[in-house]
Amino acid sequence: MKNFFLSLLLCVNAACMAEVTLQNSVAALLKEVEDKKLTVLLPINWVDGNNINLSVSIPEGFKPLQPPSDWENAMIIEFIPKAETADEWSEIITLLKIVGKKVPASFLTDMLKSGFKNSDPNLTIWLEGQDKNSNYEISNLGLSYRNNGVLEVFGSENYSGPVDCVGVQYTIRSKNGEEKLAIEKIKNFLKTNAQVVNAKK
Repeated sequence: MKNFFLSLLLCVNAACMAEVTLQNSVAALLKEVEDKKLTVLLPINWVDGNNINLSVSIPEGFKPLQPPSDWENAMIIEFIPKAETADEWSEIITLLKIVGKKVPASFLTDMLKSGFKNSDPNLTIWLEGQDKNSNYEISNLGLSYRNNGVLEVFGSENYSGPVDCVGVQYTIRSKNGEEKLAIEKIKNFLKTNAQVVNAKK
C-alpha cells in the first residue's frame, strides 16, 4: 500500500511535470537502468560547503516505476521486482526527496506514522527513533499493518538538513505472514544499502 502522504506527493509532482517523453525513449532508459547496478544520491545537507548525501544502492533485479528522465524533478522514485507491476508487487523500495522546503525528518516520520495508524489502528510498531547532529537529523520508523487482509511490513529512514529532507523506504507484502523474516530483510537493507556519505566540496 502506498500511504496517503506519499501518494499525494506523487500526484502533486505528476501534475507539475510539463515535459512529455516519447515512449520508446522511456523504454530505452528503463532498460539501461535495469541492466546496471544502481546507486542513487539524495541531498541531505549542501549548505555552507557541505556535501552530505544519502546513498541508496538498489538491489539487482529491481526496476523503476518512474522513468529516469523524470528523476531529477520527482519527489518520489519507486522500484519493484522486474517481473511485477505497479499494482501487484511483493516488495517496493521508495526514495523520497523534498528539496528546499525545510521539512524536518521527524515531521515526515510523524506524518507517515499518523497515516498508517489511520489505515490500520491495530498496526505494530517494531522500530522508532530519531537522532540529530550538527549537520543533519535522522528519524526512522518500522511497522507492520494489514492492507486488505495482507500483512505488509514497512521500514524507513528519513534525513534532513537545513533545507532538504530525503528518505528511503522498503515495504514487503508478506502473504504467508512471515513478519520476522520481512523485518530482518528490511533492517538488513537499510543497514547495508542506505548510507550517509560526505563528499566535501
